[in-house]
Amino acid sequence: MPGSSGNLWVVPERAQNKELAYKFIEITMSPEIQALIGNNGSLPVAADVADITDPKSAELIESFNTLLDQDGLSYYPDWPTANFYDQLVAATQELLNGTVTPEQMLDQLGTEYDDGVADITG
Repeated sequence: MPGSSGNLWVVPERAQNKELAYKFIEITMSPEIQALIGNNGSLPVAADVADITDPKSAELIESFNTLLDQDGLSYYPDWPTANFYDQLVAATQELLNGTVTPEQMLDQLGTEYDDGVADITG
C-alpha cells in the first residue's frame, strides 16, 4: 500500500522553535543517523550505500536509488486531489476482493482523479 510518514523535515513559517527544528533536520540527515536508519530496515533518504552493512537493507536502498536516478517516483497520491489516497486504498481493496477488474479499477481512479483536479482547478 502507498503511504507516507508525513512532512518530517518541514519547518512551518510560524514555528516557535525554528532553530530546534533545523537542528533536528541536521541530526536526522547526518551520515551516521542515515546509516542507522538504513541498517535497521528503514529507507533513509540520503544514506551512502557503502555505510549499510545489512545486505537486504543495502539491496533495498540500491533499488530505491535506481528509481531516483531514473526519475521513477511520483508525488504522494493525495496531493492532486483532496481524498485520492482514500480512493486509492478503497479501489485497491476492491481489486484484492475481486469485486473489480484491474481495468475497472484504473477507470474508476482515473475518473475520481479527473473529477478531483477539476474541482480544485475549476
